[in-house]
Amino acid sequence: MRRLMETLARQDDLTGLPNRLVLRERFERLIARADESELIAVHCLDINQLEPVNEMYGHMAGDALLKAVSQRLRRVVKGDNLVIHLNGDDFVVIQPGMTDAAEAEGLAHQIVATLDKSYAVAGEDIIITANIGYAIDLQHGADLERLLHGAERALAGSKRAATGVAAYDGTRWGREPGAG
Repeated sequence: MRRLMETLARQDDLTGLPNRLVLRERFERLIARADESELIAVHCLDINQLEPVNEMYGHMAGDALLKAVSQRLRRVVKGDNLVIHLNGDDFVVIQPGMTDAAEAEGLAHQIVATLDKSYAVAGEDIIITANIGYAIDLQHGADLERLLHGAERALAGSKRAATGVAAYDGTRWGREPGAG
């Protein structure tokens, strides 16, 4: 019973994905074991058109859409990477152990391309889009809150510009990501 309660405390009931508690625990473990040159990216992901799906087809259809999105995310986010369902239409992806910042951009574009497709929900083909913003820093000693804030700002920028993907400029933190 105790193990079941611990599992439930760390898992989103709708999607089956890890939740915010796991995000913090896993992030702390990742930065503790990182070497000095590894980079880490935090991606904040937002699903567009969820509210209209809920309004037109009901919340059960919206829930089915979130489950389908979660399944697609599991297929594209692999290895040491971690996908978290925060709430509603918000997800976070942690991408540790990178040697090149371009890896984060590549994964971000891959996620958007995977999600920006048709979903069969409530007997209808529903097309959604996704926006993603990400921030990168040296993994060793990285700060989760700072990375989340940067990724959220980049996400807002990707929505304003309708680009799908945007990166937070790490030079605002006083150094280039990956610079020693």
